[in-house]
Amino acid sequence: MAAYRLRRQSKPAHAGKLIWTEDKFRALLECAPDAMVIVDASGNITLVNAQSEKLFGYKREELLGQPVENLIPNRSRKNHLGHRKEFAKTLRLRMMGSGMELFGRRKDGSEFPVEISLSPFKSKDGILVFSAIRDITFQKQSQKELADARDLLEVRVRERTPELLHSNQALQAEIAHRELTQKQRDEEQNRSRRLEEQLI
Repeated sequence: MAAYRLRRQSKPAHAGKLIWTEDKFRALLECAPDAMVIVDASGNITLVNAQSEKLFGYKREELLGQPVENLIPNRSRKNHLGHRKEFAKTLRLRMMGSGMELFGRRKDGSEFPVEISLSPFKSKDGILVFSAIRDITFQKQSQKELADARDLLEVRVRERTPELLHSNQALQAEIAHRELTQKQRDEEQNRSRRLEEQLI
């Protein structure tokens, strides 16, 4: 915690003024609903919360001091090093990997889709990056189920189209037949009426 030691309250706070202490900071971090991973300028993990342990399957002492790349799939680690260096040049709050699919890697090697928000913080000992990491497995499953339902609907529409066309053609033929029959009946009635008129 030396890298970002927060000022402790040494005198009574003024009314309404928020005084951040290390204890308050840690308590807030532990209450966060997402996994929170704090990384120093070298890319090493300096602090994590309980959600990080739960999400990645590590104990926090296994993570502290380790490269943050340990939490991403092997195939992405080389590129991540470059992305991290680029982020260090801009240092602004943003979503990580905009437009890309990002994955986290658990201790057991399993992977899961994630959303990551990055927030830089300048401390007296250097730059720290706060990473809020959210597991979006459920959202991805919901999106897939919706896409599958749409695909199935399109397939069914395509399958039904010939059947519907045949039904429409049969219906049109039936209507045409009825109209012709009605026309013939009307003509026959007209002829009969004319004959009756001639006989009167």
